[in-house]
Amino acid sequence: MRHVFLDVETTGLSPLVHRVVCVGTKVGTEECILIGRDEKKILEEFKNTIAEGDVLVGYNVGFDMGFLILRLLKHGVDPRKLLSCARVDLMEKITELTRGKYVSLRKVATYFGLNYGKTNGTLVPGLWEAGEYELIKEHCLSDVRLTEKIFEKLKPLVTELATDKQKDYMRRLGVLFDEDTTKSEASRLIDESVKREKR
Repeated sequence: MRHVFLDVETTGLSPLVHRVVCVGTKVGTEECILIGRDEKKILEEFKNTIAEGDVLVGYNVGFDMGFLILRLLKHGVDPRKLLSCARVDLMEKITELTRGKYVSLRKVATYFGLNYGKTNGTLVPGLWEAGEYELIKEHCLSDVRLTEKIFEKLKPLVTELATDKQKDYMRRLGVLFDEDTTKSEASRLIDESVKREKR
């Protein structure tokens, strides 16, 4: 299981009217920014970077995923690979902790003493029209890195580690795991091992 830190930049708020202009991801130390005029190409390249069992982590990732899925469908590309991924929405967790109050990524970054950067998502449509692709890339990458840092701060609240029962079962099956293996990852590893044994 990989955590894929994700940010999507668009020309507006409606996937029925607006389009994706930039997708940023970070997996481990590998960062990827996809940007360009060919939306279908960006979406297909992003989809090809996702693997079965990945966990997509974002700030308001529901918005990002809704946009990605509807835009993939518009271009005739099957979105099921994305639908099969687990998701962690950091904004949902912050909203829950602030009793239903919306808190922007900028405010959360400031709260944790993290540098937000110069640009915000509301400026992206104008930057796109002006051809300021480098500024969009910088903003997207900054949001991806912030998402990872905020995830680390919230990690005790957003990930459940494998239970002792799961660990014992994995040991009996000979499944390799470590102390950071999550509950959902343990379930997947156990299922895969049992399926292999049945063959």
